[in-house]
Amino acid sequence: TLLVVTPDDPGAGLLERVHDARRAGATVLALGTDRAPGERELTAMAHETLTVPDGAELDLDTVQHLVSASAGE
Repeated sequence: TLLVVTPDDPGAGLLERVHDARRAGATVLALGTDRAPGERELTAMAHETLTVPDGAELDLDTVQHLVSASAGE
């Protein structure tokens, strides 16, 4: 399982590594804002995605709880 957290555009290098991991059998989980073109590609590549809206004031504890809850389902 690979968890990718992307506050900004992940870039082609990261997308290629994530694609390679998925091709090798990894489950890809993504956490991001889905506003940059690269993030949309990551969202399409991921098995599960948690999108945090722009301007959301979430602290790390809340995000960790959301990720844990999503992973448990």
